[in-house]
Amino acid sequence: MPDSPEPPQFESVLESLESGDCGLLTEWLIHGGSPDEQESNGRSFLHVASFLGNAEAARLLVEALANVDLVAADGCTPLHTAVHKRRAELVGMLLRAGARVDLLNSNGLTPLALAVNKENPEIVSELIRAGASADMSSNNNRDLVRQAIMCRQLSMARMLIDASAEIDKKRA
Repeated sequence: MPDSPEPPQFESVLESLESGDCGLLTEWLIHGGSPDEQESNGRSFLHVASFLGNAEAARLLVEALANVDLVAADGCTPLHTAVHKRRAELVGMLLRAGARVDLLNSNGLTPLALAVNKENPEIVSELIRAGASADMSSNNNRDLVRQAIMCRQLSMARMLIDASAEIDKKRA
């Protein structure tokens, strides 16, 4: 198939991503299309890749210097989306690319609070290692430890307590 002189249409790239194909995204980027192009609801290609668990598309976008902290209309960044969909591989990729762990979505949730809601200790651990704060003041006054205990996620509660103790040591 010969290279098209025109870049693909934004909607076509989104449709191809939703079917798991990265070919049009690659073509979009080669033709100088912005990796941060957004739909009317603010979702970018990286939001879609994070939602779908498309690690190849996410890698292409990160390499093209997509804004990993781009906020959609619902206040979610690609990291919030990856956490919500339990995409641990993408959470790690976004964190390595510099995604901020302290941003609140429209519901007032940080990625860490969302991971606790989703009862996902693997992602909770990854976010804490990346510097996410379990402190209530960082999480819109949500007591994440209590929430983990109420969900019978005791190992996760322990991680959060340990993370809070580290914060207290640094403040002292």
